Amino acid sequence: VLPFIIPVLLENQQNGMRSKYGALVDTGCTRCLINQRVVDELKLNVEFMKHPMKFEQVDGSLLGGKPSITMTVPIKLEIGVHWEMLCFIVVQDMREDVISGLVWLDRWQPTVWWGGGYRHIRLLVGPQPPLSVEAKPLKKIPEVESIELATENVKVEVLSVYN
Repeated sequence: VLPFIIPVLLENQQNGMRSKYGALVDTGCTRCLINQRVVDELKLNVEFMKHPMKFEQVDGSLLGGKPSITMTVPIKLEIGVHWEMLCFIVVQDMREDVISGLVWLDRWQPTVWWGGGYRHIRLLVGPQPPLSVEAKPLKKIPEVESIELATENVKVEVLSVYN
């Protein structure tokens, strides 16, 4: 079985550099991650997080071999006609270019289906996520976790628990 990888276009808004990459849609990952190689290729600016983050894989090993300590400044992500500005946590060494995890899936609630031997995904154009009129109420509201950046006392809020 092949992983669910979708073509994305990433753009550094500060220098205009842009390139095509593959993004793994991963329901087993809580965050949006980017390979250090991609950060280097696009010359993306990063900020240090106040606390390192570990991403443990199914086999118990650490993704990238060590905890992540940096996060990109917002960069433009395009998937077809959908676009958004997004920060990624930088992983030193991983097979994928980009991983779109639960924080992204929860925000956009894309429609994914299989047909004709292919995987398909449908997203709104962006940059704002949909107002959920059909959403079922949550039994428990997920807590919000702040990832504090070391540079400017800026906090990035993300959901800390996923069900």
